[in-house]
Amino acid sequence: MKMSRKIFVLLAAAMFSVSAVSAQEVTVDGVGSDRESAIRDASRNAVESVVGTFIDSRTVVSMAQVQLDEIYSKSQGYVNKIEIIEEIPSGDMYRVRAKIDVDTNPNAALIDKLTAVMRLNDPRIAVIILKDGVKPAENDEISESVLNEKLLDLNFTHVVDADQIIKLYNAEFLNTKFDDVRGLTKFSSDHAVDYLVIGKSEVDTEQIKIPNGKGGMIDSPLKNTRADLNVKIFKYETGEIIGHFHVEGSSNENTQKRAEKRALEVAANNAADKLEEKFKKLGANMMQGLQINVRTDSYDKVEQLVKDLQRIGSVQNPTIRVFENGRGIVQFDSEQTARTIVSSLKSVSSQNFIVEEITGNTISISIS
Repeated sequence: MKMSRKIFVLLAAAMFSVSAVSAQEVTVDGVGSDRESAIRDASRNAVESVVGTFIDSRTVVSMAQVQLDEIYSKSQGYVNKIEIIEEIPSGDMYRVRAKIDVDTNPNAALIDKLTAVMRLNDPRIAVIILKDGVKPAENDEISESVLNEKLLDLNFTHVVDADQIIKLYNAEFLNTKFDDVRGLTKFSSDHAVDYLVIGKSEVDTEQIKIPNGKGGMIDSPLKNTRADLNVKIFKYETGEIIGHFHVEGSSNENTQKRAEKRALEVAANNAADKLEEKFKKLGANMMQGLQINVRTDSYDKVEQLVKDLQRIGSVQNPTIRVFENGRGIVQFDSEQTARTIVSSLKSVSSQNFIVEEITGNTISISIS
């Protein structure tokens, strides 16, 4: 069954009386054959209300509807506290009004489910981890593999293979971009990468010493290795850093190769947990930054574009970031997807524009 969010909200409004007190606490009505079933119904209504604040203005397609149905069937598992305000036994029915606290902590099970729903239009993500201090530069395939698996486990489906990126940029060049991702324009045109995860890994191995029984020390069979992994997550189009973290891993093995591999695996798994945390917070954030790349012969037309965006209720803070040689960049915030913004813009703008490309949070247009 396919159901748009607009229809979903209208049905919910017709069936339930729900008044939001805050993003977490809602007051709802519940109806059932007895007190317990009425409370269960109220819990479902509370969760539906909170879910609405997270997925408002998003299209609920068949895959998402299945996940939402699962959320609602387990509503009581996402509730912290229920305070009954009123109980009304009425014939064969029992009605309650309750104040319900729904758990919307970024690490809560409900948010895990919702971010999976909101990632149905998931971004393209490239993971590039390079071995620090190694000349010529080399990819750390162990760390890349672990982080890519984590992204796939989180239901991201557009994870770009590192080999495809290396075909465009050699590892040496990417190594210099760890501190500055500007200039990677081919990502946008060729691979539509929305987020770029760049990291550097470093391993340090030392021989473990043990007493020789004669007051001295000798080499043990074990090698002690520590792996350091420094990772940055960039929003590709703007170069904005949305996450930066450092993790470590260590291992004792009888060969240096095995010790380095295991230490990197430990560090990469720690990094994967951090990566999950960053993207969970990103997915739960309703307001997102969007960008319009404009080709036109007049600055006045870019200014008019900003005025048109201001007429769209869901758009906040449209700003001209740059205009030079017939090319401009307009940035703004919105809860809407890029495609929805384009539809709204077509309905309010008097200018003739052609949509050239929509990739993630970026819209490219030309205005004649």
